[in-house]
Amino acid sequence: MASLTDKESEFVAIGASIGAGCRPCTKYHVGAALKNGFTIEEVRRAIDEAQAARCEAVVLVGDVGRSSLGIEGGGDGNHLKPACREQLLVYVGAAAGGNAANLVKLYTSGPGGADLSGEELRSALEIAEGVKEHASEFFRRDAERLTAKVTPAVEGAGTSCGCQTPATATAAAEKAAEAPCGCQAPATATAAAEGAGPACGCQTQGGQS
Repeated sequence: MASLTDKESEFVAIGASIGAGCRPCTKYHVGAALKNGFTIEEVRRAIDEAQAARCEAVVLVGDVGRSSLGIEGGGDGNHLKPACREQLLVYVGAAAGGNAANLVKLYTSGPGGADLSGEELRSALEIAEGVKEHASEFFRRDAERLTAKVTPAVEGAGTSCGCQTPATATAAAEKAAEAPCGCQAPATATAAAEGAGPACGCQTQGGQS
């Protein structure tokens, strides 16, 4: 097979959209997948698989930082293993979307990875690169809107913002130091942490369908 089919391309695009953390891209490609004949279950499974690959990429990059400090990594040394061609395409898309070239290599060199020819892998990576370019553009626009909201307030700041004289500021600072900043006491923080689930919504490999 010289190139990916439209449906296979959407598996890659969904993975890349979630791997890149792009909400507009994800929304678009979920819709495109449904229009290309995906069932809701196929899309849901692709989303879950892409999320798992994105989380794996994050852990591996974090381990690079920890190892640089001489700290043992948080990963268990195992990685996701694609069970079929469609899953492989999602994993490759998500890893490429998250700039995790090392994961692309792992996914394509292990069992099931041989399902992609060199030309197909090249096509998948080009699709992921296109998604990342759109994701970058969306982020740039969001950043411009955010800074447009913040900048006027900063530029207009002066004595009218409620600035205080040094003496008044000192007294206010002492009073503010007594007020809670939202931090929790150790016991409360521990209890809250125990009740929290995985921050990224990762599923274990066993939980993947």
